[in-house]
Amino acid sequence: MAAGWWVSVVVHMKHYRFLEQVFARVCHIAGAVRVLHSDDSDFDCKVGRICTLREVVQEIVDSEVVAEAVDSALANKGQLGDWEVANLHCMSRMYRRLRGLPVDLVSSLIRAKVACRARWVLFCQGDESVHSVLEDLADVVKLSSEVAAIKAEDLGAASKYDVMLGAYDGDLTTKKMDEVFTDMGAFFRQFAGEVMSRQGNSEGHPAKIVASDKQAALHRHIAEAIGGGMLEAVCAHRKMGLLSEEGVAGSVRSTNGCGEECDYRLALRDALENTGKFLYCSNLPQKWKHQPVGGCPGGIMYEAQGLLMSCHLLRDRGFISFILPAMRKFFSIRGKAADVDSIYSHLTEVQPNMLLGKSDEVSSLAHIMLRYALEKEIINDDLKVSDLPDAWAQGMRYYFDSVPSDDREGFMQDDYWVSGIFGYVPCRVVASVAASQIFSAIKNNRVDVCGGIESGDFSGIIGWLSKHVYSHGGRYSSTTLLKKITGKRVDVDSYKDYLIGRYLSM
Repeated sequence: MAAGWWVSVVVHMKHYRFLEQVFARVCHIAGAVRVLHSDDSDFDCKVGRICTLREVVQEIVDSEVVAEAVDSALANKGQLGDWEVANLHCMSRMYRRLRGLPVDLVSSLIRAKVACRARWVLFCQGDESVHSVLEDLADVVKLSSEVAAIKAEDLGAASKYDVMLGAYDGDLTTKKMDEVFTDMGAFFRQFAGEVMSRQGNSEGHPAKIVASDKQAALHRHIAEAIGGGMLEAVCAHRKMGLLSEEGVAGSVRSTNGCGEECDYRLALRDALENTGKFLYCSNLPQKWKHQPVGGCPGGIMYEAQGLLMSCHLLRDRGFISFILPAMRKFFSIRGKAADVDSIYSHLTEVQPNMLLGKSDEVSSLAHIMLRYALEKEIINDDLKVSDLPDAWAQGMRYYFDSVPSDDREGFMQDDYWVSGIFGYVPCRVVASVAASQIFSAIKNNRVDVCGGIESGDFSGIIGWLSKHVYSHGGRYSSTTLLKKITGKRVDVDSYKDYLIGRYLSM
């Protein structure tokens, strides 16, 4: 009997070890797909390679042998360690999300996404009409909806859009997001109005337009202090983004780049955000780097790490004191404009913008709430793609009392939708809440981990993040990890208190 028990353990452990080998292959293929998505080479070669690799993944994961191994391993997970159990659950989620999808439908959707984005690029260059892009976008939406419908039935999801949300973070559902956005929507309009009124009565700060090479020098100075000269690696990571079975998100391209010169705040914010994401991804548990559990738990925590740096560290007075000497050197700022209070005031200025990529922390909330409403309607068949331009304009008028000057400033301003990425942008609001909670936990830590920042020592904060965030990988879901770190899951009330304290109590 004892011998029979050990044989059973060996058999069931073999199922888990087999799955480790399978998903290590899937991980390697996913890395290749990520590189291909960031490559702007010949369209036919690119789409053919991506389709082939995705077909291989589909055929590997959606197979009887993997299904049997998953069921057996789950039934006997008591024989596994904690990390192995977490990895098994990650593998099971990936299997359930891919099973039952026709390979030809998967390939058709990939081709439609790549073709639509390619046409959008031509539109941005003035070589295609918006109507042509809309036609391709309609194909992307149609095929995306077909995939989502299959998975909604299979997974028992409440709607097709729930499937889209879950692809980027398993903690996201329409019900939860509706609660968050209803709460934030009721708060936003009055809050934003009070912020603008308060700023209208204060002295303005003209944007400091700085040449890109001088901005790069500042960014390198920051990168060397935070991570030992990693500016090129951060820039490379920016093109990669976060990969899910729906595509690569978090590596957005916009119709309006900063160009040779721009307001330094935009580029500085972007640099800090990408630094935060890079630090997260490069410090995930090495032991599990080729397994699902070795990645981040989803879009919420991934985006939160970027926002932690770009919205919170950037506005920390200790950090401003650290970068101020370099700003004086590279930007040639002098006098009253070159003190901590002035820079802080400049960095917290609210200026509504038609472009999400150029929007401040407050204005971006309106952008995301609008996108959430529109893409939910598009995927759930409540809004036609052809009606999207008018719906966008109406939303902008509602939130900003203004409309875009053209489609490049409107619904075609970046490549989320034309790349078939629906359900990712809403992560940003939940991530904003999470980032404020995490930074509050950092500042309230019984040991001062931010004390060295003013002198350029970031070891305290990076060490804290490594221990409490990075080292966990995908062992916990985003909101479970957030609760372990802060004691609470997504706390919208604390986020509203943070916004009021930041912008109305200055």
